Amino acid sequence: MIDGLPIPILDSTQGRSSSLSLERFHGLTHLSSQNFFKPIFKAYFKPFFKTTFKIFCPIFGRSFILIYSLTFCLAICLTISLSVGSQSPVYGQSISKSSAAFNLAFAMYKNKQYIPAAAQFMKTWQQEPDNARAAYYAAYCLYMGGQKDNAIKSFWLVVDHFPNRTEGARAREFLKRIDINYQKHGGDSKKALAKVLGRTSSASGSNTSSSASSSERKKLSNDELVEAMLEVHRPRGKIPAVSGNFVTRSKEILVGLPRYILLMMHERKARVHLVPALVETDYRMQNVRPRGYDEGSSWQNSTAMCSGRNLYIAQYRKDSRTGNYVSTDMEIGSIRHETGHCVDYCLGYISQKDKFRHAYRLDAARVPAADRSRLDYFLQAASGGPSETFAELCCHRFGGETDEWRIVTCNKVKQYFKGPDAILEGYLKSIEQKYQGK
Repeated sequence: MIDGLPIPILDSTQGRSSSLSLERFHGLTHLSSQNFFKPIFKAYFKPFFKTTFKIFCPIFGRSFILIYSLTFCLAICLTISLSVGSQSPVYGQSISKSSAAFNLAFAMYKNKQYIPAAAQFMKTWQQEPDNARAAYYAAYCLYMGGQKDNAIKSFWLVVDHFPNRTEGARAREFLKRIDINYQKHGGDSKKALAKVLGRTSSASGSNTSSSASSSERKKLSNDELVEAMLEVHRPRGKIPAVSGNFVTRSKEILVGLPRYILLMMHERKARVHLVPALVETDYRMQNVRPRGYDEGSSWQNSTAMCSGRNLYIAQYRKDSRTGNYVSTDMEIGSIRHETGHCVDYCLGYISQKDKFRHAYRLDAARVPAADRSRLDYFLQAASGGPSETFAELCCHRFGGETDEWRIVTCNKVKQYFKGPDAILEGYLKSIEQKYQGK
């Protein structure tokens, strides 16, 4: 922790992020009369009793000294309490008023309830516009809760609103590590916010600009839509740069997606990032095991991932057997799978809704024992199974996988999960109708 703010620490053995706490700062809010008078009594009143009894007791008698001492102590306590009471209300009230909402959010944060804590910190910031600490914690909790894209937006808001505060400086340092576009806009918060929030320098909220944007979208071909969303990243380490052939093949797969999917992604400001390796988007991922992967695996072994509206496609991954980086050219069909995750995001995570999850559980229970091992990635517990199944069903509808093993697996997912596939079909038809003729 620096300046009372949490700094992420990567646990190399478990690959999890953790943070240091704020007890020293937060402890100020627990000031009470009991904590105040206890040390004073030990330091002053207790020695006073002992000295008084030793000197005056033989002369005046024990009863007189006891009455005198109690009277004297009560007078001193009354004086101190009146003094503290006259000075502390402003200080005490300012703390309780400014930190009541913050304390609630902080308690959630300490219990690792990161997303509820982020919402409460954001509420605190709305109530107290100058509370930079609440703003910083809101962004930090979003990051710890796995919402990296939203965390980046929030960190940029901290930088923009508090450029000369410690929180703004710490947010900027954090962004240098997690925002892959940081260098592209030179660290300018205005440019960054314009990019991540989808704002334009003109009055984009007006009806005129909205209709102009709509008409512009209608004129774009599939190739132009892909060009508008595609971004090729340079290498940050020893891994080779993305090759021209890989870029060309990626474009071919993206252009071949249904037009209504491209239009929806473009409208929702989706981005497709071609990177040398996934870990180059955030090196702290290199020891983190992806959901559903075997023990000992990490993001170094993965070919692609989707975070909200952002798709990351890597040309190289680390081979788990040799430890060397190998090309993912044969697995480039994973673009279609990650597009499925993006569709899920754009539609409000259909895969997590009761209707889809119920159909998924019924079909998952019927998968034959002979194929359960092969499909274990799509039979994960909790949210993982429905999410990956949704994406793979989209992949099958968009053209399927390109690697031999993945092709067979994708066909089996289609074969066994007919219920979820029928639900997906209904949603895709509604999207197609929305963008029909555009």
